[in-house]
Amino acid sequence: MERASGDGLSAYAERYLDIYPWADAAAIELWSRVGAAYLAQRAAQERLYKSFGLEKKHGRFAVLRALYFAPGHRLTQFEIGNDAKVTSTHVTYLIDSLQEDGLAVRLPHPSDRRMVHVELTREGLELCERLVPAMAEFIGEISSDLTQEEKSVLNRLLEKLRANAEASNLAEG
Repeated sequence: MERASGDGLSAYAERYLDIYPWADAAAIELWSRVGAAYLAQRAAQERLYKSFGLEKKHGRFAVLRALYFAPGHRLTQFEIGNDAKVTSTHVTYLIDSLQEDGLAVRLPHPSDRRMVHVELTREGLELCERLVPAMAEFIGEISSDLTQEEKSVLNRLLEKLRANAEASNLAEG
């Protein structure tokens, strides 16, 4: 197996082979690197959010972004959950949090009493007008060392990993 760096992840994966000779050390290293990249990305993202005065609550940006890009900056809670890829319980928690901060408001649906719209407030819209482009700049910055081809390949590979993880039934017992 080719060693990628002195960060210990290669050695960690090789230790698996000492105990489980059948293990795929390259796959274990990949899994570890994806996890390490995710944690580093999250930490950098949290620093960006903090610079905008947003407290650490995972998922808030996804809700703000969904509302910002929506026509009239308004969506139903169900639409937000689908867009942000979070559960209905978590959507409720996130919207409560945004509402407490004065960034979003719940409004009755005009034709269905069972549904509620969520809309950005003026403060929420002003925040998004600064935060959304800052996020695009941030994403560009952390991806700047990759070529367009590398980004394309990495996107395809990560999509395969996501699909395989969703389809996996080994963790079910």
